[in-house]
Amino acid sequence: MRKIISAALLCAALFTLAAPSGDAAPKAAPVKTPVEIDSFKVATGFSPWWGDALDPATLFSRLMEGQIKKSKRFVLGSTPEGAKAGTPVYLVRGTVTKFAKSDNTNITVACALTFTDKKGGFIAGGVEAEKTIEVPAEDLKEGTALPYKTETFKESSLGKGFVALARELSVKIEKMKLKKAPHQAALEGYVLDVTKGRVTLDIGKTKGVLEGMIFTLIPREKGAASCDLKVTFVDKNESTAEKIAGSGTARTGDRVKRKL
Repeated sequence: MRKIISAALLCAALFTLAAPSGDAAPKAAPVKTPVEIDSFKVATGFSPWWGDALDPATLFSRLMEGQIKKSKRFVLGSTPEGAKAGTPVYLVRGTVTKFAKSDNTNITVACALTFTDKKGGFIAGGVEAEKTIEVPAEDLKEGTALPYKTETFKESSLGKGFVALARELSVKIEKMKLKKAPHQAALEGYVLDVTKGRVTLDIGKTKGVLEGMIFTLIPREKGAASCDLKVTFVDKNESTAEKIAGSGTARTGDRVKRKL
């Protein structure tokens, strides 16, 4: 009899240990990655056949902003509470790479998104998508602008196609891999020329300069004011920058050092 009671007590104890506690802390939600909508544009080389009333880049920007607000991975704005120190913020840039009549009733639209590390200036990831959208034939009459305005575009057949394209891109960015920051090596150079606010530096792609990088000016003249320069164009051995902060003025021969 004692053996039976002991076995029952042992089973009860094991069951109590195995049972989940009602006071267990709920699993914390994953911290979202912060992003900022930076710039959206139509690729160069387009003839704006669609007319002045419609701006595809503005529409694309608004649609993607709406999609990112619903994202489970990204959050618009500043670094969220609970994020690790040094969590990168990404600038979202978009380009309408194709907006062309396929035939008398179709328009093919292609859009691309890039995520640029705000501090490092490098492109960490990107996605693109393309869609052929059927539109009323009367809207595609040769030589006639599209009868849509950016504000009411979403209600049109073409607008609904754009919405579907934005949703497709949003699915892709949820799965997109973001590259980690490359080695933050010290990067220094000199000012070659200053013309109408454009500062030419003697370092370019071969040295690892990327568009968007920020350099601090180190004046030759002792005690002269400094400033920050942002790279706007990169060539093989040179780059162009413009002042974004500080009271100093770049002069030929001044040294620059990448701001980390």
